[in-house]
Order: sequence, then C-alpha cells, then structure tokens
Amino acid sequence: MKKAIIFITLSFLLFVPLYAISFTYFDTPQSYDSDVLLSSFEQNKEFLTQTEEEIKDIVIVFYGPGSSVHEYYGHVGIIIRYKNGEETLYDYGVFNPNEKGFVKNVIQGKMFYALSYGNTVKFLENYMRDVSRSVKYYRLINISDEKKKQIESFLKFNAGEDRNKYLYNFFTDNCSTRVRDILNVAYDGALEEFGQREFGTRREAISPQTTPHVIVETVFGIAEGAIQDRTISYYEAMFLPSVLEYSLRSITVNNDLGEKEHIVALEGESIWHNKYDYNVSESKGASSYTILMLIIIQIVLLNIVLKILYTTKIERFAKKVFSLINGLILLFMLVLSLAMSYMCLYTIFDCAWKNQNLIFINPLLIFPVLFAFKGLFAISYDKEKKALRNLSISSLLFFGLTIIALVLKFIILPYQANLVHILYFMLYYLSLPDYAQLYKGRNK
Repeated sequence: MKKAIIFITLSFLLFVPLYAISFTYFDTPQSYDSDVLLSSFEQNKEFLTQTEEEIKDIVIVFYGPGSSVHEYYGHVGIIIRYKNGEETLYDYGVFNPNEKGFVKNVIQGKMFYALSYGNTVKFLENYMRDVSRSVKYYRLINISDEKKKQIESFLKFNAGEDRNKYLYNFFTDNCSTRVRDILNVAYDGALEEFGQREFGTRREAISPQTTPHVIVETVFGIAEGAIQDRTISYYEAMFLPSVLEYSLRSITVNNDLGEKEHIVALEGESIWHNKYDYNVSESKGASSYTILMLIIIQIVLLNIVLKILYTTKIERFAKKVFSLINGLILLFMLVLSLAMSYMCLYTIFDCAWKNQNLIFINPLLIFPVLFAFKGLFAISYDKEKKALRNLSISSLLFFGLTIIALVLKFIILPYQANLVHILYFMLYYLSLPDYAQLYKGRNK
C-alpha cells in the first residue's frame, strides 16, 4: 500500500508540469477589446456630435519608468486640450484595489483596468517629479480637426460606465496598446504599416528594464514560457510605451502637398534624474543570463569546497552548511516550480504558458528538499549519511531531467530561449551528489 501511494504521488507530481507544458488556451474576442470597441464606435456616429468645446490640440504624454515592478516600463496617456484653456487627461492605467475579488483576480491574471479622465495633468506631472520619473509631451500634427473630434468622441464613448473597463494583459492590451490602436485608426493605419518590420521577441523587449534587478530578472527569465520567444513586429512591441514613443517619432505621413511629414512634435519634456530610462534602439537582443550564470557558478564552487571539507575534521559542520544552503536553494526552486505550474494551468498569464523549464524545475523537487533538510537536522551520523545519499540520488535524477529537456528541445518542443537555463541547472544538479559516498556504497 505504501509503495502504491508513493507511485501515485510521484506520477501526479510529474504529470502536473508535463500537462502544464502542453495545455492549450483559446482566446476569444471580448466586448471590451480595443478593436471591438473601435468597431462599435464606428457604428455609433451620433457620438461625434457630443463635443461641446472646440479642440485645440491632442497630446500624447509619456511617463518614464519608475522603481516599482509595475512601473518598470513607464506609462502613457492622452490629453485633450481645448481652446478655452481647459484640458482633460484620459488614462487607461487605473485599477481599484478595493474591488471585490481583486486579489483573487490578480492571482489568476484577471486584472481589470479602467479608462479614467479628469483635469489631472499638472497633478500627475508634480507626482512624477517627486518620484524622479520623466514626462514627455508629443502634440499630434498633420491631423484634421475632424480626426481630433473623432479621437475625443471615442474617448468619451469608451469612458462610458458600461464600457470603461477592460481585461488587462501587459503584452497585448494595456495603456500603450490602447493609445496605439486609437492613433492607428486616426492616421488610417500608419502605425500598423510602420510596425510591420520585425522587432525581436517579447523576452528581448522586456529584458532591458529587468536586467538591473537581480531577483526579478532571474525569476522572470525562468518563469517565461515559449511564447515569449516568438518573433513580434514593431506594432506588437508597442505594448511598451518606449517603443510606442520611438515609433511615433519615426512615423511619417503625406501632407496635403504629398510631402512626407511626421505625425508628432515634441512639445515639451520634464526630465529629472531617472536611472530607469533606456533607449529603445539599444534594447533588441539585450536579454541577459549573466546574473544567473554568476549565481550558479558561485554555488557550484561552494559545493565543491564543502565536499573537499568532508575529508577533514570539520566534516559534520561542512555537511550541515551544505544541507542548509542547498536546502534553501532547492526550496526556492520548489516554490518557483509550484508558481510556474499554477500560472500554466489556472491563470491567463500567457507569458508563462508552455514553459519547458518545468521539465527540470518541477514539484518533484519536494523530495531533494526533504532530503536536504533531513540531513541538516539529523542528529546521528548514519541518518545524516542516508539523507545526503538520497539527496545525491534525487539530484542525479533531476540531472537526467535536464538531459531529457535538452533532447526534447531539439526534437519536438517549440523554440524557447532556455538552452542556457538547461545547461546552468544541469551543472547545479551535478554539483549536489557526493560521488565518493555513492562509489563506496556501490562497492559494499
């Protein structure tokens, strides 16, 4: 009976990550999707007559990156300026943390954002100055008064109580993509035409802003799935405000004389010291594995040194330190594997789907974790020796899983930029076994 329970447990723990890798989702259009709303608006021309004040200018405002994770990539909004001196800021980046089920929705990836509006331009600029984030203003040019009215009318239409919320997706539906879609319609597809050329991958797009943050970069790199390595166009990459800004500065359209002119003019900027800004032109191919490499190499070298100390008078102390350090590392990996499995199976975080790293970083890590901590808290020498022997065997099994992941990667699995991850963890798992003890046990 005990063996049956162990077999069922092992099968379940192995099945979860394998099923998570293969799980397929179906994306269906929602009424709050940007393109659906724009199409709906086109069928409701009566909204065009609702403008009460004459529009002077339409300005796209870009807020620079900040220090918090959700601020890494900046923000963007639309300002409508009227001839009477008033101005209204439309902001697609508002959410209500007090909303019923907010925490549950966040965990499942069902984050609902809303379009807000108000006379808050100066308030936000002062706030950005206080937190050292840059602000840039780009005025739309080469656009007719009728188009300006259409943009304002659509924003009012979208801000309606039954239409102002949308299901947020960082990569496909956020404050930047909403502004992009509106401007693309206003300029008759100019943004989409410009954005046809290749940009790179999602992983390459977001890496420049996470690289300075060691833990975030390491965790993001491991937790991202194969979808992150699909080549995207500049139009798709405009989910990043910085890419949208770069594109708006680069796009040209024909004026009334048939001459090429830009669609925006830099009206003003308030740039305070901001160490988080980066240049889009330098972002391609900037994905870095250096941090993880340094971490793994240091751990491997430490494990080698500790095993050398096994032959000295401080053998027990060295084994306790070995068990403690690697127990904590393996525990962190176990928690990460559970989070990765959960994101693949029960959330709409598409960036984590079909993650091949689950083959060798999976819930089965619970066994080497248990063995490591058994070795740490073992009082007798024999129990410590047995625990570390089991840790050695389980580590070799995980080394075998990295071999399987490597083989499958080149045979049937879709491309994922995780070759470095496989090789690094292969090296780490190889550093865990006590080969001398295994050899002695084999010859007894």
